Amino acid sequence: MKSKQNCYGVYEQRIVAYVDILGWSEACKEESEKLTAASQAIHDIANIYCRFFKAKMRSDPNIKKMNPIYEAVQFGAFSDNFAVSMPAKSGYRIIEAAAEVCRKLLHIGILTRGGITIGKLHHVDNVIFGPALIEAVRLEKEAVYPRLVCSLELVDHLEALHSGCQGDPIIMDHLGRKIANLFERVGFLDTGQPTNKRQIYDIEGIEKIIEEEIQLHAKNRSEKLAKKWRYMRDVLPTMLA
Repeated sequence: MKSKQNCYGVYEQRIVAYVDILGWSEACKEESEKLTAASQAIHDIANIYCRFFKAKMRSDPNIKKMNPIYEAVQFGAFSDNFAVSMPAKSGYRIIEAAAEVCRKLLHIGILTRGGITIGKLHHVDNVIFGPALIEAVRLEKEAVYPRLVCSLELVDHLEALHSGCQGDPIIMDHLGRKIANLFERVGFLDTGQPTNKRQIYDIEGIEKIIEEEIQLHAKNRSEKLAKKWRYMRDVLPTMLA
């Protein structure tokens, strides 16, 4: 029996973010508070979007109508990566969906790297395949640093879909790549001023974690890891601007 999502065929035009959790293999070697917190964060979001939870929500007599945008979101995780996707018409929502997980992991002291693109995709929970995923995986390999690189096709699609959009969901980093902004503006106050990103996202706490990780890896002579955390430190002001 075909899923409701793909009743007309295997593939659907979707936007997908494929994200690698950096340092996950090392973190998995032994139990730790960091590993517990990270796995819980991934479990939480996976549970929210899985088809079993959605079916439970649909059968709840207190819920009159399910949000079709929420129903269309798919999330899967395996080993050191996760993927989140939604229909092409969902637009910039893909940025926030991926960024939410990346921010949670960053607060724990874990970096992420990935690619976001648009194309043909089949995705139901952990069953995911198609040309769009192949492209997103390629972008993840290109990313090198802890950033979510956006394909040119995705940028063109979102600009056409959200002409005149306020905010900065996709930015240019200091290395010249279009990347997802993990700290996009959340909204506006009654005065018309944008909300304070530093307070909402606990940027002070994140900055402290970044500096601690840089010093730790520099002390351990793990230059490769220190370099990734330095990138995060350098790109943060651009995301917050």
